[in-house]
Amino acid sequence: MSQEYLALCAMAPDRPGLVRELTEFIGERGVNIDDSRMAILGGEFAMTLLLSGTKENIEKVERDVTAFEERSQSRTLLRRTKSPEDHRRGELRGFVVTAESFDREGIVRAIASALHELGANVVSLETTQWNAPFTGATLFRIELAAEVPRTIAIAAVKSKMEEVATAENLDIEVRTGT
Repeated sequence: MSQEYLALCAMAPDRPGLVRELTEFIGERGVNIDDSRMAILGGEFAMTLLLSGTKENIEKVERDVTAFEERSQSRTLLRRTKSPEDHRRGELRGFVVTAESFDREGIVRAIASALHELGANVVSLETTQWNAPFTGATLFRIELAAEVPRTIAIAAVKSKMEEVATAENLDIEVRTGT
């Protein structure tokens, strides 16, 4: 039996039990969680999942999601999608970029723009802020995984990120692998 795929994004006021409620909702409909990311953002809890299942079971999730939203006080977005294998075809080279600096506007944009110029596709991205010991200054960290066609050398990616580091006053590291 062929698998179908559904991307589910949900956000609700943060409270204990949300993950249990969502996973019960999904499991009761015979659908599997293939991949997920979840995090507290301010006072909200955000959940992004890749689901797989039979056509009938995926349709149950789509049909019943409104009841889940009402119970959990969430907003949910569903979108049919491809399997990861079907989407990520081709000769790709993975790398990870990590950068740290004092926090200020434009860091993510500068890195994303430079990667776009190289034809890179961001696979995942996470940012964090924290206060420096003693001074209390707000520091910022970004870690992202991306892919470029194998025709683009990792040295070109490193060179481009060094340009960004100089322009934006960042400590930056590029390493292979995603």
